[in-house]
Amino acid sequence: MELKQLRQFLVLSKTLNFSRAAEQLNMAQPALSISIRKLEEEWAVELFTRNSKSVQLTEAGKMLLEDIRQAVLYVDRARKKADSLSKGEYAILRIAFIGSAIYSLIPSLLPYFNERRPKFRLELTEMANSSVVQSLESGEADIGIVRLPISRSGGLAVIPLEQSMFSLIVHRTHELASRSCVSLKDIAGWPFIQYTGETPGMDSQVSEMFQKQGIYPNIVQWAKQVQTIVGLVESGMGVALVPSVSRRKAPPDVVYVPLSEDENEVAINLALVHREDDRSYMIECFLEAIDAWRASKSAGKES
Repeated sequence: MELKQLRQFLVLSKTLNFSRAAEQLNMAQPALSISIRKLEEEWAVELFTRNSKSVQLTEAGKMLLEDIRQAVLYVDRARKKADSLSKGEYAILRIAFIGSAIYSLIPSLLPYFNERRPKFRLELTEMANSSVVQSLESGEADIGIVRLPISRSGGLAVIPLEQSMFSLIVHRTHELASRSCVSLKDIAGWPFIQYTGETPGMDSQVSEMFQKQGIYPNIVQWAKQVQTIVGLVESGMGVALVPSVSRRKAPPDVVYVPLSEDENEVAINLALVHREDDRSYMIECFLEAIDAWRASKSAGKES
């Protein structure tokens, strides 16, 4: 088996036409047919059914498709890294993260990595929580920073990093802005901005907090991201519950009011995730940076 045969399999599985696949691969159709047949003989399994009218993946071909795609992806990634290193270029660590991580976690954590590995270039992409997991599973990202819980954790290593609680946010002119703390009952009558179902975890956590107190908030607007909700509160559209850590980048017209201690029982946890089978040098270096960051926090060097 050769790598080129796996690439040929992937092109043919997409086109399901030997002529078009051969054209895309810049090779003769008979040569492609022979190459695929040799692959099938070596693996002792039929990958395609052929007749005069169509080409279709067999059940075995369908089952092997994703494994072959991942194998080619890993080889291509290794080749690109080797090419970059041979040219003296910096290695790239791709990090997918949710927006909430930018308030505190990323600014405090990344300097520990950059200090230890200055020749590594970080490629940061903000995504929704579920998209971070998908990007890891597809190989488009090396590391993810997510909000727990995540819907799919199979095959992923999860390392908790940061915890914060919910705070009420209001416009500075709001009646509740001067309070030292508030209860959920204080919030109930005001126009409320809630997370959409596309923000798994946050929407259910906020809903459960109200339900536990037998309160039904007056929801007037829905939003996906914490930043969006903060902006809507700033514009005077309503009040909302957001992670207290977002206070660090709050606009001046938004006031954070703590919830009363007996009602503030729900923690918002951020975690690092990576594929369990990926223990590459770059991943190990990032985990070392996390250890150094934690040691610094424990020693009280970081506010």
